[in-house]
Formats: sequence, C-alpha cells, structure tokens
Amino acid sequence: MRKIIFFMVFFFCFKSAALTIKEDCLLDLQKIPYHLLANDAGGKDIFNRKGKIYFEDSLHYHQSRVSTITSEQECLDLIGEYLKVWRDGHLYIGPSSKQKYTTATRKEKLKRLAEIKFINPNVVYVGLPNFQNYNKEHLKKLLLDNRDQLLLTKNWIIDVRGNGGGSDSIYYPILPWIISNETIRVSASWLVTEDNKSAQKRICDNNDSADCDAKVQKILDSMKGVANGDFASQTKSTGVSFTPPSNHPKAEKVAVLIDNKCASSCEEFILLLKQSFNVKTLGQRTAGLLDYSNLRPYQLPSGKRELWYATSRSNRLPYFPIDSYGIAPDIYLPFDNAESDKFILVKRVANWIEGGSLSPKQ
Repeated sequence: MRKIIFFMVFFFCFKSAALTIKEDCLLDLQKIPYHLLANDAGGKDIFNRKGKIYFEDSLHYHQSRVSTITSEQECLDLIGEYLKVWRDGHLYIGPSSKQKYTTATRKEKLKRLAEIKFINPNVVYVGLPNFQNYNKEHLKKLLLDNRDQLLLTKNWIIDVRGNGGGSDSIYYPILPWIISNETIRVSASWLVTEDNKSAQKRICDNNDSADCDAKVQKILDSMKGVANGDFASQTKSTGVSFTPPSNHPKAEKVAVLIDNKCASSCEEFILLLKQSFNVKTLGQRTAGLLDYSNLRPYQLPSGKRELWYATSRSNRLPYFPIDSYGIAPDIYLPFDNAESDKFILVKRVANWIEGGSLSPKQ
C-alpha cells in the first residue's frame, strides 16, 4: 500500500514539474472563474449582471491566446487582462510569494509623500497622493509641525488626484480639521467560505503589523456560525454608524480636487468629506472601485501565481453602488491637457475659494 501511495505522489509531482509554461498558465486561467464565483465577494453579483455567455466567450478567447505566450510574465499579463473582464481593480494576479522569477515582475514604486504648502495667509494646500502606510506618521507630523499656522488658515485645498487608495486609517488625523457636522458611515460584510477563512489566516504571513493576528482572529470570530456562501457583518450593529464631529477647530471652506484615479480608500475619504457642510468637491468622477474590497491571496494550481481577490462587500449594496460609476464631483472641471503642472489648477481653485473665478482666463 505504501508503495502505491509513493508512486502516486511521485507521478503527480513529476507530471506537475513536466508542465510547460503554456500548460500551467492554462491550468491557472481555467481555475479563476470557479474560484471567483465561489469566493470573491462580488463574483456572483458581477456574473449575474454581465451574464453567462459574456463570461464563457471571454474565457474561451483568453484560453485561445495561451498558445502564444513564451514566458511567465506574458502569462501574468494575459491573466491580468482576463481579470478585467470581471472587475477593473481590487482583483490582481501576481507571482506566488514562494516563487522567484528570473525576470522582474513587479516594479518598485517611488514613495509619494503627503505635503502641506501655504499659498497665502488664507489658503493652504494639502496634497494626499495616496493612503499607504508610510504616509501615516508622515501626515501626523505634517499636521503637528504646521499646527499653529493651520489654525490661522481658514481655507483649505485638498488634492487627492491620482490617489489610488491604501488604508482608511491613514486619513483619520486630518478629519478633525475638516468635518464640521455628524457623518454617517456604512460598514461591510465578509463572504464566508472555507477558502476565505484560509486566505484570512495567510494575510499575516508577510505583514509586519503587530496587531495583524488579532485583527484576523476578529474576522474569523465574526464568521463563526455563518453558513458557507453567506455574509458575516463586520460589526455587531446594523452596519450604519453615526459619528459626531470632534471638538477641534475647523477650516471654514474646503475645496477637494478629485479625478478618475481617486480609488478605493480615497473614495471612502470623499464619501465622508462630502457629508460636511463646508466641503465642495471639484474635478471629475472618481474611479469607482470601492464596493468589493479587503483583498486576500489564493495560490493557483501551478504554484507559480497568486490571485488576490475581494473578500468583503459594502453594506451600501445594492442601493448605493460606487463601482463602475464613481463619485460625481459637486463641480465638474474639464482638465486641460496643457495643464501638465498640477498647481495651475490649484491656483485657480485658490482664487475661487477666496471669492474669485475658476476660469483659466482670470
């Protein structure tokens, strides 16, 4: 019996090792729709909205193109293209954390730091290029170092153009300076499946945060007693919370510049700020990438690639979707392609917030 088991294990390992790049790429591609339908928090919603034929045709098309790939990177690119059929964001493919490619598959991103610039005694510019963890302490320090002058500056311009998101907690320090009244927040729910429970546990493998394990345990506790395929609320309440404004000096007028690259937690930031009576948003619609979030990894059959997919769904759905629509600005501004300098528009808004015109001719 032991010999039979050994032979079966040996044969399977040998067969897997013998797969060509094309074969294991096809293996991973074919697994994705089944995994998303069962485990992605938006999988069934999106499938029902777009239809079975649409997804069958898309999968067949991408399967036919596997025969043209010649490298691991080309496989990643092909699968990444296929994922956009499901959702353009909050859904990614990457090399397995255990896999090292001979060619670079991820480019190191430059750190873009938050900044504060005083345009004049009455107007301050606050640039928030992202909500990544490295900006957490940096933003706190900026606000603290400039506190005395900020208290004297009544008009704020907040620029989140190009902000692809990160973590909601990064922008918390700036909220007391802006929010003038009570705000309403809607939480999300976790999709409960065995794969998702396993994925929650894996998220701490490469996370240096001291409280990661505790946060994951809280998630797993919320899933207890919930049937597979159902959603478990992230909070014990109805999912809607009412937050009074803090006892902190507020800016009198706040102009927020947004564009179609403001995504994820950037959009959560905008949803909060738009509730404040002293805030106006200007620019273009946001990206529309907020309804399904909290990405977790799933190792695909080849062992070479990981699928990062959404495990939570906003409780705003189905009544207030953001995905595919984005958040509309209070004032639409067509961006001039000639305005390569982002501060050209900032100067116009600074003029407007003090009672002048937004016109580029002023």
